Amino acid sequence: MVKKMTDKEADKFQREHFKWLDYKNIEDFKEDVVTCLVYSSWHYSEEDAREIVDKLRKDYIEEAYRDKEPAYDVSCEAGYFAG
Repeated sequence: MVKKMTDKEADKFQREHFKWLDYKNIEDFKEDVVTCLVYSSWHYSEEDAREIVDKLRKDYIEEAYRDKEPAYDVSCEAGYFAG
């Protein structure tokens, strides 16, 4: 479940994800992408963000994880594609 954040907290979270973080696994990465989508200018619901990450853009997300792309960048690409 995505943590509720103020606008300031969400902005800080997204800025922290402009760079690759050393993720333990792909699930942690996917959670950050979902959170970025929820707090993006598109304001995806958590349910829609998870559908994008787990179904609609699954292959892209897995490739981005392997290529160590920043979660914020991945959320922008995935959100634009799905929007």
